[in-house]
Amino acid sequence: MKRIWYYGLIVVGFLMTFQISFFSFADETIPTAVTDAAQQGIKIFFKSPRATDFEQFGFSSREEANSATLGKGFRVYTVPPESILKEGVSQDLDVMAVPSNLWRFIILADGKAKVLLDVDLMIGRWTPVSIGGVGLAKELEKVLEAWPVSAGYQHKFLRIYQAKSDLMGIFYGGKNIGFLPFSSGRMGMGLKGLSFDPLDLYNSEDVLSKIRPLVKQNIQ
Repeated sequence: MKRIWYYGLIVVGFLMTFQISFFSFADETIPTAVTDAAQQGIKIFFKSPRATDFEQFGFSSREEANSATLGKGFRVYTVPPESILKEGVSQDLDVMAVPSNLWRFIILADGKAKVLLDVDLMIGRWTPVSIGGVGLAKELEKVLEAWPVSAGYQHKFLRIYQAKSDLMGIFYGGKNIGFLPFSSGRMGMGLKGLSFDPLDLYNSEDVLSKIRPLVKQNIQ
C-alpha cells in the first residue's frame, strides 16, 4: 500500500504543543491537540485541492473524499523485542506493552471505514503524518462491531515492529479477555489460513510463543 508522508508540514504551525503524559489505556482520553491534528489531516489529505489518488485510499471519488470524517482513534502500543525474547518472565502482553506517541484514526465516509490517518508528535507538535492501511481500517471496523464500546469493551492497539504485526487487545471491565491478530498479525504468528476473524482471540502466551521466532530472526 502506497503511503504518503508529510513530515514537517508547514500548515501545522498552528497546532498546539502538548506535553505527552501516559495514563492507563482504559482511562485514557485522546488529547484535544491530537484530535485537532487529525482533523487538520483530513483537510490536508482529503479536502485540499491538491489531494489526489482517492481510489487507492478507499474512496470512490473526490466527492466521497470531501465527505471524510474522523472516526475512532487508538494510541499505538508496542512491545520491546527484549521483552518478547525473555522466555520464562511475564507472559502478559498487556504488562509488557509500552505506549508510543503515535495515534491511528479511522477515517469514515458515509459511516464506513475507508483508511487510517496517523498523528505523531513531531518536534513538540502533534502532526498528521500519513494515510494508508485501507485493509486494516476495514478490519478495525469489524473489531468495533464485534466488540463495541457501547457494550463496555475496551481496546488496545499493539504493533510489534520487529514482526510487522498488528494486534488488538480486547478488554472488559478492565480485564483482558484476549488478543486479536489482524491480517499482519496472523501472518506474523504463522497461523493457518490468513483470513481475518474478529472473534479469533488468543491469550498472551499463545501470541508470544508464535511470534517470538520471527522477532528473533528479524533482529539478528
